[in-house]
Amino acid sequence: MPTCDQDEIAFELDETVYPLEAVQNAVYVFTDRAYVRVERSQPERLKVFLTVKAGAAPSARVELKGEFDNELIHQVLRQRISASNQKIREFIVTKALVSAQPSALVAAGAPAPAASAEPCPECVETAGPPPAAPQIDAALEKEIDRLLAEIESGDGAADPLGVSVPWEEAFGAKGKTEAKSEPKVKAPKAKASKAKRK
Repeated sequence: MPTCDQDEIAFELDETVYPLEAVQNAVYVFTDRAYVRVERSQPERLKVFLTVKAGAAPSARVELKGEFDNELIHQVLRQRISASNQKIREFIVTKALVSAQPSALVAAGAPAPAASAEPCPECVETAGPPPAAPQIDAALEKEIDRLLAEIESGDGAADPLGVSVPWEEAFGAKGKTEAKSEPKVKAPKAKASKAKRK
């Protein structure tokens, strides 16, 4: 139950429902409208204080609390989606990095050639086997390969909005007449001011 004084709203959150990271993300969204402070009141309990910035209407406090609750739900959902898509993001990044290496090096499993004869001290300390690619089931890998092949073989045939058509083809080069598909729209004339009427 939130408590309100004239300028501040205080309420507690259960950290098992709203993880600290989600609360911090929601707090960041509200830094332009309110001063926010988060304290740990008990284990797994967070106390949030929202202080409305100067110039806000008295009804803004109630609206601010409701908007904060909605933002908390939004941030928790973002965390869940991010966690559920983590494997596929890692796979796509790994695939992109591997495809950027020369094919002879990838096939041989050799490291990329060094730019200088002596590696930097930081590289020597962290040298070791490359990290293993994330494990992905065969169906997901097949779907990703299919999508990548579809993107690479795109010929623009399935482009209903004409996004892949160059500007010059769609609307003509500078100085030429405009494309017939685009009607000319005249800007409305401004009304004469009272000073001009006199």
